[in-house]
Amino acid sequence: MNISETENEIIEVSRAIGSIAGSNAHFTAELARLLDNGSQPLVCMQIGELLLLLGEYKKTFNRIHGGENK
Repeated sequence: MNISETENEIIEVSRAIGSIAGSNAHFTAELARLLDNGSQPLVCMQIGELLLLLGEYKKTFNRIHGGENK
C-alpha cells in the first residue's frame, strides 16, 4: 500500500507536535512562555505556524543551553 504525500505530512506533523511531550521541562516551560507572549493563542495558530515556531525555538534553545532537544 502506498502512502500519499498528505498521509506522510500528517505523520510528520504528529511526530513534531508529539515531540514536545518528550522534551525536558525547561524546554516545554520556555516554549509555553513564548507562545503565551505571542500574537495569538496556541489553539488559533495554523499547524505550519506552530511547526515553524517550534523549529526555530529548538535551534535557539539548543544554542543557549548547549544541548540537543529533539
